[in-house]
Order: sequence, then structure tokens, then C-alpha cells
Amino acid sequence: MTVGEIPSTHSAAPPRSELPRGELLGSGCLINVTNDGTIEMGKVKRGGYVFITWKGDHPPRHVHVYRDGVFVGKWDLEKREPMKGRFSRRIRKLMVELEEEKLL
Repeated sequence: MTVGEIPSTHSAAPPRSELPRGELLGSGCLINVTNDGTIEMGKVKRGGYVFITWKGDHPPRHVHVYRDGVFVGKWDLEKREPMKGRFSRRIRKLMVELEEEKLL
């Protein structure tokens, strides 16, 4: 085996174009989907949920919501409506609280 060669027991990572954009991958890594290349993440835990935002992320301004490591949805903070997923009253209330506290 040469330097830099991947051992035959490991498969090469799929091309970046085939990976889901902006979602957690199985390894817990995140794909950069920002406009300017900045990856400054804000992460807040509240009520059993994790709310994640990225500075410089693509518009509209939004938050990704997870529970127990599972993606719940993506919420548009400008229009205050779901972009992806379903949001219970409880999650919506938590997001209002976090916005009032300037955490989102």
C-alpha cells in the first residue's frame, strides 16, 4: 500500500455532489452549505431538542431542529413557517422563547 492509499477494507467517500446538503451525515459531520464559506455554528439545547443555526448559511435565515439525533425539520425564521418537516406547538413555543432570548 502506498502513502495516502485507502485500505481495501474501506470504501472511498461518495462524491460531494451525492451527499445530502445541510444535513447531519451518519458520521455526525456536516456539509458546508454556506454562501461565503463561513462555518460558525450556533447550537442550543432546550426541551429535549437541539436547535442549530449557521452564520453565513444560505437564505432565508433558518434553524435546523433535531431530537435524539434525528432530524425533525428546518424552520424559516423570517416567515416563521416550516421549510421541511413538522413542528408541534411545543417546538414552535421553544423557538419563540429562543428568539426572544436572542439565541436564534
